[in-house]
Amino acid sequence: ELRPKIEAIFAPKVIPTELTEPAETLRKVIVKAPYMESFEEFEAHIKNESGLNGEAFDKSLRLLLTGAEETPEIAALYVHLKDFLGEIVK
Repeated sequence: ELRPKIEAIFAPKVIPTELTEPAETLRKVIVKAPYMESFEEFEAHIKNESGLNGEAFDKSLRLLLTGAEETPEIAALYVHLKDFLGEIVK
């Protein structure tokens, strides 16, 4: 039950057309971002660097990190994902 969820996180992501541009902007920012311990710090950094916010930011981030638009709170997942962000958003 857990294996498919983990595989989806590391699999190539399918991004809806309307989110292609914001998702690509976020991907570039995340790849270049320094390591950050807390999600709050990470979120503030990528919002600032990308200039994105609102629904475009939230949906793009969820898709990039999990492959799904509806997920548990990203802040709760971040502690498990933060060491692998570059590989996850590749």
